Amino acid sequence: MTKDFLKDTVKYLPAQIAPGIVGFISIPIITRIFLPQDYGKYSLVMATVMVLTALVGWLPMSIIRFYPAYERDKKFVYSIKYWLRMWRLYASEISWTTCINANYEFY
Repeated sequence: MTKDFLKDTVKYLPAQIAPGIVGFISIPIITRIFLPQDYGKYSLVMATVMVLTALVGWLPMSIIRFYPAYERDKKFVYSIKYWLRMWRLYASEISWTTCINANYEFY
C-alpha cells in the first residue's frame, strides 16, 4: 500500500509543481511588461476570475452526480439549463460591474 501511495504521489507531483514554477517565473515577466496601473487592473481581473472559479467549481461535479437522474427523467435537463442561464447572467453582471467600476476600456 505504501509503495502504491509513493508511486501515485510521484505521478501527481509534476501536475502540482509545474503550475507553481510557471507562476513563479511569470511574475517578473508580467511586472516588467505592464505599467503599475495596468498590473493593478490585471490583478483585479485575476482575483475576480479566481472568485468566480471558486463559486462555480462545484457545478461540473454536480452535473456529473445528477446525470443518471437526467437519463431517467428528461425534465431534469430543464433545471440544469435554468441554473446555468442564471449563473451566466450573474457572472456577466459581476464582470460588467467590475469593468464599469474600474474604468476599464474594452479592446
